Amino acid sequence: MSGTIRQAMTPAITRLREHFEEIRPVLDAQERTAEGMEMLRTRLVKVRRIVNRLEEKANQWQDYIRGLPVNERQAEEQVLANFAPLEHHYAEWIENAHEIIADIEIVLAESDDGSTQSDLSVELGVGQNRLNQSRRPQVFVNEGQTPLNENFVRRNEYNIPTHLPRTRLAEFYGDPLVWPEFWQSFSRTVDSLEIDPGLKAHYLIQCLRGKAKRAVLGYRPIAEHYEPLKDALKRQFGNERAIRDTLHAELISLPLANESVYSLRSYVEEVERICRSLTAMGKVEDESIVMMAIKNKLPKNIILELLKKEKETKAIWNVDELRKGLEEIVTLREEVQRCAQTFSKSVNYGQQRFGNNWNNNRGFNQKQVNFRKENFDRVFAVQSGDDKAKNNKKFEIFCYFCHGNHHAEKCEIIKAIYLRTKILSEQNRCLLCLRKGHTVKNCESRINCNICRERHNKLICPKLYKNGENKKDFRKNEQVNQIETSENLLAIVEEPKEFEKEKKGQIMENESVNQINKNIQNIEDNAEGNVVLMKADLMLKERNNKINVKCFFDSGATVNFLCNEIVEKLKLKKLKKTELGVVPFFKKEPIKLKTSCYSLKVLLDNGNFEEIIVYSINKNMMPRFKCADLRTNEIVCANIVPDMLIGMKHFWRFFKRIEPLSDYLFKVETTVGPIICGEVSGEKFKKLNKKENLCTILSSNTLENEELNNYWSLETIGVKDDPVCKDDKVALDLFNSTIKRNENGSYVVKWPWKLERDSLPSNFSLAYKRFLNLMDKLKKNPDLLDKYEEIINNDLERGVIEEAERKKGEIEHFLPHHPVINTKKVRIVYDASAKLREGKSLNECLYRGPIIMPDLAGLLIRFRVPKIAMWADIEKAFHTLELEEEDREVTKFIWVKNTKKPISTQNIRYLRFVKVPFGVISSPFLLSATVRHHLEKCDDPVAKIAKENSYVDNIFIGVESANEAWLAYKRLKEIFKDAQMNLREFISNNMELNESFPLEDRLEKEKPKILGIPWDISTDKINIVFPKVELNEKITKRIVLSELASMFDPLGLASPSLLSAKLFFQSLWTKENKWDDKISDENAMKWKEITNSWIVDPIEINRRVTDIKSEKQLHAFSDASKCAYAACIYIKSEFEGKIHTQILYARNRLKPRKAEVTIPRMELLGVVIAKRALEFVEKQIGVEIKDKFLWCDSKPVLSWIKAGGKNEKFVENRIKEIRKIME
Repeated sequence: MSGTIRQAMTPAITRLREHFEEIRPVLDAQERTAEGMEMLRTRLVKVRRIVNRLEEKANQWQDYIRGLPVNERQAEEQVLANFAPLEHHYAEWIENAHEIIADIEIVLAESDDGSTQSDLSVELGVGQNRLNQSRRPQVFVNEGQTPLNENFVRRNEYNIPTHLPRTRLAEFYGDPLVWPEFWQSFSRTVDSLEIDPGLKAHYLIQCLRGKAKRAVLGYRPIAEHYEPLKDALKRQFGNERAIRDTLHAELISLPLANESVYSLRSYVEEVERICRSLTAMGKVEDESIVMMAIKNKLPKNIILELLKKEKETKAIWNVDELRKGLEEIVTLREEVQRCAQTFSKSVNYGQQRFGNNWNNNRGFNQKQVNFRKENFDRVFAVQSGDDKAKNNKKFEIFCYFCHGNHHAEKCEIIKAIYLRTKILSEQNRCLLCLRKGHTVKNCESRINCNICRERHNKLICPKLYKNGENKKDFRKNEQVNQIETSENLLAIVEEPKEFEKEKKGQIMENESVNQINKNIQNIEDNAEGNVVLMKADLMLKERNNKINVKCFFDSGATVNFLCNEIVEKLKLKKLKKTELGVVPFFKKEPIKLKTSCYSLKVLLDNGNFEEIIVYSINKNMMPRFKCADLRTNEIVCANIVPDMLIGMKHFWRFFKRIEPLSDYLFKVETTVGPIICGEVSGEKFKKLNKKENLCTILSSNTLENEELNNYWSLETIGVKDDPVCKDDKVALDLFNSTIKRNENGSYVVKWPWKLERDSLPSNFSLAYKRFLNLMDKLKKNPDLLDKYEEIINNDLERGVIEEAERKKGEIEHFLPHHPVINTKKVRIVYDASAKLREGKSLNECLYRGPIIMPDLAGLLIRFRVPKIAMWADIEKAFHTLELEEEDREVTKFIWVKNTKKPISTQNIRYLRFVKVPFGVISSPFLLSATVRHHLEKCDDPVAKIAKENSYVDNIFIGVESANEAWLAYKRLKEIFKDAQMNLREFISNNMELNESFPLEDRLEKEKPKILGIPWDISTDKINIVFPKVELNEKITKRIVLSELASMFDPLGLASPSLLSAKLFFQSLWTKENKWDDKISDENAMKWKEITNSWIVDPIEINRRVTDIKSEKQLHAFSDASKCAYAACIYIKSEFEGKIHTQILYARNRLKPRKAEVTIPRMELLGVVIAKRALEFVEKQIGVEIKDKFLWCDSKPVLSWIKAGGKNEKFVENRIKEIRKIME
């Protein structure tokens, strides 16, 4: 191997010597001709190419040596140390070549006429706005001073007006992180001056370099262009979101810290720098993500120390506290290291250095060069060891920064530039040549940094790790971003402008990719733990094409990839063809990949779209990843091949926060839904893999799951924390920003769109087929047809609907409709859930709005408190709200012009809703939100009470006297009339008050239903009514659920009677019964016994439970068995000379089917829901509670609560929650 490298290096060094011999006379000449200068330019290119080639081969040699066994490595290091072609060591040839390059560049610069530099020198006098071409800029930086900040920006010099001190204008290269510093400096020195804007534009353009200058091409240094020029720069580089994303990406890209103090200090300082930048932009958002990114790169024992410190504080840390804790740990370790250090001299690495081996005649000074292997190479950081190493003539590789056995330029431990500088200064090394005993100012070396040409070593160049990117081959100007990880197949490099002709790019074959995939799979299968990666199900859209894909979020890639088959299905429009350099796992060199670039949109949870750029790739190049999905009560893991990969360019734009599920497993909340990632124990992973072989999130859109969700949502009111749904907030924000009023005072609303309006297809074909079927049925029943037409004509007259026209090619949507008949009237139902097979329904494109179901139980609790309870209803409430013009187009429906004539194109009419139709998913929310919005605008005590006690179109008022109720009635009528709403059907438990209501406003019922609960106003009692179960020959799981859910009991007062039914329904899940399969005869008999036990006659209980003036207590009771746990709340008060106790609220819960929970733990769960129910009732009842009591008869639970020691995690978490009520 090394023989091949030496054979390649020797001819290169021979050519290098020939170039030296041609260059030397031109450099030494007193006068240089144009031909000589042109020859220098040509030779400069060739010498640079040879030097790059030699350094590349030297790096290959070093890599080869590191991979050898120890016994062979020493021999090969000896060969490297003795390799001296043409009488000089190869490293000396490279060093002198760099000196030649520097001399040529100086000579070429001196030969220029200086116009470019003189343009940068501007003298401004008072009242003088002109360029001074006669003066050259002066250099203010003293020799030897080296900026050490990583975001160091090179400075140009200008002469500023005589009344101001001299300063320098910074150059800006397009780094968003540097923009605030640059613009603040430029604003102080130039923008704030009262000079011609054209001259300001000239200064600004002169300060721009690289990417920044390309961004403003076309702008000229004239007055008219100055403001647009500033705006363009601020938009592109001053984007706060882009800067924040860059800082997040930089944080996650930090190298792993190890146990060494140097490594930890380096990591802490990098974290502090990034966090300070984030803090400077305001409050740190997504603190959980930032904290997780910080912890992710720390050793496990450091994380353990942090967790112990956090636990000692008995509080949940934020980012600042985490940084403080990490700083304390690292500082303590530094103190320990200082105490452990001896005062003996440290090993002197690299004791000698080369002198200036280039004599006055620019040839090799043979007398000065006495090459020895033990002191030869500072270019590659290969230095001599101590005297013992010299005596034994062994070659030692040594890193200045971490003292590791590798080259300093290969150091992955200490990468922070300022930390490298600090270490070199502590070692008393020159920051240019890295030798000891002198400073840069006194350094004899003529070699400057070959990255930026400043006077410092390339290993501490601020541009070496610009923006946190690891430019491993910093001798080349290719902007390659090689991010290598141990988990990912692909690390993507940004597209180079062109591939070097000298290198033949490898072709990526499927076989090689498959082999790499197999290697990764073997590693994963043999791992102790099972790491599941970040995967989400996304909907992609481009124009009218949509598709669902499995997407992998890859922090080790920089760009996004999409499989070719998805590109074809979406019919994406190609933006350009290109070549990418792809770094596969286990590879070091990029592989050429011919691909195409496309743009598409990703659907977010809030209904908006995120536009991203993707590159096409064959799916067989994607590896199989382990991922996990959240199911109802389980995390299901599997292996999948993703369709899409999102890299760091867009990675952080999707992330919101991180929630730990266990020590190493996390739920990441993103803008596309929750993602599970982290480590799952091997046993659990295997168990879950046997159970489930797919990796898709179970949908709850099927009928049976909707029924289950509706039923169990009632069961958890008051005993389960109400989740704050982000969709609800979005819907409410949309409502508040779009609601308005007409001139007559009525309200105009818009649909809360979840998806873009253009994503709703025209479903005319579906609606037309449904219309034909409807007409066939109606014509068979002429009376029904007449009533149907009467309803439609009546709605036309009242302005609920209006005539419409077809608008082909524009956005329009139709609502199929059908009649619903009961004993009293016919009602038309409009189907907003109808959709084509490949399209969306109107309901799917809209937000439902905030779920107000938990308020239902609270309102019924408040209903049981006052002496007089009064209810009212808004007449035809939905038709009091007007729809915006553009939203009416999605509420069209089809009807006939003449019901007596046959159906034809000439006999069809198109109608659309002007008012909000009932049947659309958002309609209840729009009505409820509008009522609350209107009441909030009214500065009236009655309006405030009504707002707190409104449920959709129902209004409740509780008072203590009939006179108060009458005044409230009159005021409510006025308030709702102002919104063009008619409040009617008033009813109360006071008969005299009921007689006082006008007939048109009175509800003539003795037993009205209040929110589904029968209320006998004459006796002021509420009724608990069990459903009448019909005898079915075929009993299925669906029928059981339907009959169980027909028992409407939001306060849980019938919970004991329903427990056996719940347990029976739960037992059906252990059987392999489908929803519509007949259950066994034995189970059918059990179900009939259960339903027969339900009480036929209603159970009456007092509505009023307390007096408003009495002192009140709440008592919570809990209990449990092996299959269920329960809680109930009683209120105790004294009024009318008696002590009254009434049950207010109750709940029971079943033990999870597959969980093994002991009875003491079930008792503990009972206390938990009792505590939650107690808090819920206290919050909702609306009156002052003097005392609260929680009763439990379980000794183990009482001992857990009283004891102060530690318990199992399951017990401890619940005990903490219970103890909060005692605080």
